[in-house]
Amino acid sequence: MKASIVTLFAILISTFAMAQEQYLSPKDVPGIVKSTFLIKFPDAINPKWEKENDNYEVTFTNDKEVQSAILDSSGNLIQTEVKITKDQLPHSILPYVKVNYRRKKIREVAKITDVNGKVFFEVEIYKKD
Repeated sequence: MKASIVTLFAILISTFAMAQEQYLSPKDVPGIVKSTFLIKFPDAINPKWEKENDNYEVTFTNDKEVQSAILDSSGNLIQTEVKITKDQLPHSILPYVKVNYRRKKIREVAKITDVNGKVFFEVEIYKKD
């Protein structure tokens, strides 16, 4: 009985640990990627790195805003993302969300800018973007 309780406890702890976001150690991020990040965002505070497919995503604070950037393994900036409020969305987006996602709560909103300057908006609704 005691062994099964210990085993169950160990499984629960390992499951909880795997569910947590896994940030990379800065030493696991290629130097060219970190260099590009520091050049593009010299005032960034508290960067946290993640591997996203073959790219690197860094989340940080800049000018009191939570931001993120995605860079490829060669250090090229792919896109940036800034968290915004739903009131900052273009006026055409909110009615679309209200019609197509009735009774769903907006959890998070972001403005995404790609390397060419094209702007997209991401609305997270119940674990979906």
